[in-house]
Amino acid sequence: MRSLCLNGYCKPSEYEVLEILTPQIISPNQVLIKVHAASLNPGEIAIASGSFRAFMSTPFPIRLGYDVSGTVIATGAAVTGFSAGDEVFSCLPWEYRGSSISEYVLAPDSSLAYKPKNLTHIEAAALPLVSITAVHTLQRVKGGVAGKTALITSGLGGVGSVTCQLAKNVYGAANIITTVSTSKVPKVEQTLGKGVVDQVIDYQKTDILKAISHRSIHFVIDTTGTGFQLPLLSKSNSTFVTISGLPSGKNAKESIPGVSLFVVLLLDALHLISRLQAWLYGVKYESVLDKANGTLLTRIASWAEEEKLRPVVGTVIPFETQALRDACTMIASNKGGFGKVVVKIL
Repeated sequence: MRSLCLNGYCKPSEYEVLEILTPQIISPNQVLIKVHAASLNPGEIAIASGSFRAFMSTPFPIRLGYDVSGTVIATGAAVTGFSAGDEVFSCLPWEYRGSSISEYVLAPDSSLAYKPKNLTHIEAAALPLVSITAVHTLQRVKGGVAGKTALITSGLGGVGSVTCQLAKNVYGAANIITTVSTSKVPKVEQTLGKGVVDQVIDYQKTDILKAISHRSIHFVIDTTGTGFQLPLLSKSNSTFVTISGLPSGKNAKESIPGVSLFVVLLLDALHLISRLQAWLYGVKYESVLDKANGTLLTRIASWAEEEKLRPVVGTVIPFETQALRDACTMIASNKGGFGKVVVKIL
């Protein structure tokens, strides 16, 4: 089968689609999926570049892709919830080291959910990791989300677009403020739905620290890693959640099997520094690192079917080496992103 497969750390310009063996079920809880579509995330591109080599060992070859939507081909002997022909979507567990940018992929049944009936495979592939991340960021808000005013950065990015929708449509936030670039301002309501976002700030023309009154925000969710001054906007004793900061050692140990004690202690120390910096602003600091969760994906699928959540697909690319190189280079630059980049496999 064809797979995006890397024999060492490298830049996106060096990526290659290679012919490798089709995976075979070797565990009773595994499911073999024929991939229809898969999406890309910044984290896996960073892993492929070697950015996290100091914190984790990465066996080669590296295979990219955690998000997948496709059709079940075969199941292990212990799998009872899925059968051949079922349409499913998943965020693959860390120990599977990616691999959804392939014609076939193995996944444990615990990571799967039925694909939302009202979504195409391309749309469904855009949801898993960003939706799981969005839910966990909102769950970390002290005192809950309902009735509160939130600042969620990059409202048309992968995680930001989902977090805005869930905060308003599912968790009951009263007011959502988000940031986008000039060209995207008119697209916010069209993309996320009427009434989801209450205030859009063009960060290219407006200083966010001047556009929002200090100490007026109940919680901040930073999806870009550029929000180190944003706690100034938060009310005292509120929550600042980032998806771009280093996780705590405890969080890393829960999400990444085999992480060393040294890395756990180092991450805890660095996380403590971030917490202390936030404490100086009078806010609570939280970071998020997620793992596969089929039960949560089932809830996410129901929200999509109830039209409380729309996948935001920015670009659909073919399963070809040059297209993948170009798309991953754009994602790695952290500029110009709109929604998710989805790879059409089938």
